[in-house]
Amino acid sequence: MSEKASHENHLYNLVCMAACNGEKYIDAQIKSILNQLNEDDRLFISIDPSKDQTKEIIDTFKKQDSRIFAFNGPGQGIQKNFEFLLSKAQVYLKKRRDYDPECLQKTLIYLCDQDDLWHKNKIPVVEKFFLQEPINLLVHDCDLIDENGLMLEQSYFELHRTKPGYLDNLVRNSYIGCCMIFRAELLEKILPFPQPIPMHDQWIGLKARQYGRQKWLKEPLISYRRHGKNASDLTHSKLTQMIQWRFQIIKALLQK
Repeated sequence: MSEKASHENHLYNLVCMAACNGEKYIDAQIKSILNQLNEDDRLFISIDPSKDQTKEIIDTFKKQDSRIFAFNGPGQGIQKNFEFLLSKAQVYLKKRRDYDPECLQKTLIYLCDQDDLWHKNKIPVVEKFFLQEPINLLVHDCDLIDENGLMLEQSYFELHRTKPGYLDNLVRNSYIGCCMIFRAELLEKILPFPQPIPMHDQWIGLKARQYGRQKWLKEPLISYRRHGKNASDLTHSKLTQMIQWRFQIIKALLQK
């Protein structure tokens, strides 16, 4: 467990990981996260029905580390899995608020994939910016690696030509969930996810922008693993599909 410098305004970290058929990489990812968590931090993992040893691997970690909370996922895809996770986080924090009234303001929610690798300095860097700047969400860069951990690209931001603007992200989404961290106060604003929406990370990012400032950090804090079984895709969809998605996200933002 890492030793953290004491802060006058201490932050809690709650990591939300969606898991499904992830036995090949999830062990290394969990270790890369736990090495940075403090005693009061938590790792929530929602396990959708899997055909491999994902659940068994997570159960082994859970028996050894009380900071891990594991749940049986809804089995309805990645978007519903993250919605379920965030709902669990919301319930947990409401109970925590009984003895720490400021926990919502002091808790950071991290979205997390099962097959990436966190860099060793991710949490210290993230905490620094949330303590120093009045932001409600941070998006950091990542490098891209292949299934064997070999470097593919040094910057997702450069590869994707990422733009931080609100209108830019309505037209062409640059929010990437595994690189997003937001204050727990936003949970009541983003839950439940309206339906239909194209991507949960775009919904969270744009909704957060309506309520405060964001930080786009040009520093890779994870290695984003690309392989044949990724739940997310970096390729562009057909134009008709993209237009339909834009209508969906705009409608959702106007209605909620």
